[in-house]
Amino acid sequence: IPSIFARFCFDNSNEVIVKNYGISGFNSSLELSNFIELIRRTEKYPDIVVFYDGYNDSTTRIAYDEIHINLREKFNYFGENTLKSLVFFFVKFLNENNYFFREILGNKIFYEYFLNYNIPIFNETLIKNSSKKYLKNIEIISTISKSLGIETYFFLQPMPFTKNLLSQEEVKRINERDFKIGLGVYKEIQDKGSRVNNFIDISDSFNNIEKTIFIDEGGHVHNEGNKLVSQRIFQEIRKKSILIKWKNYLII
Repeated sequence: IPSIFARFCFDNSNEVIVKNYGISGFNSSLELSNFIELIRRTEKYPDIVVFYDGYNDSTTRIAYDEIHINLREKFNYFGENTLKSLVFFFVKFLNENNYFFREILGNKIFYEYFLNYNIPIFNETLIKNSSKKYLKNIEIISTISKSLGIETYFFLQPMPFTKNLLSQEEVKRINERDFKIGLGVYKEIQDKGSRVNNFIDISDSFNNIEKTIFIDEGGHVHNEGNKLVSQRIFQEIRKKSILIKWKNYLII
């Protein structure tokens, strides 16, 4: 997405330097910490900072209590249990290289046994707490950015549970409980997000697309989806920023 965004900028005569600080598994709490550290270390503040969040602040935040599966793996989640660690990486290898193993058995072993993926029964308190954390984090980032003269934008990403027309392939990957939890958190965020400057809800980006956009239930999309998101982000920033301009033609 950052790469395609940079291409849109160049195609519209905006000479920019785009740096990607996205980290797999991060949610807004970890991004807040990373943002402060990067700002502390830099000699020249950026003009614009973009945050693109949603899934890791809704479904996975509730399932893993802040620390996403990708980070658990990096933090040596199994400690001294060498055998379990070896089996984990073997299952992970099979998941990545054998579609049938992954779909029939691999994902269940990987998430439920190794990584303790546990979406609880729909709970209003969990929903509100999860959305509050996200909103508080972006409020703090916004306050820091404003004091430093940085334009900050917060985009709420599209998810399978926000797409109106799901393809048959996308429907196969839907977990009803995850769906309900995700929608609950998103609704809370959407209701209150307007209070934060430059919070922009682009979760409807794929609403009128019937074909498959999502490659899994976690919000990851294929190339066309990345292009659509990048274009939407560019368009939204162009409306607000004096730094990004749009030529008088539409990129398709």
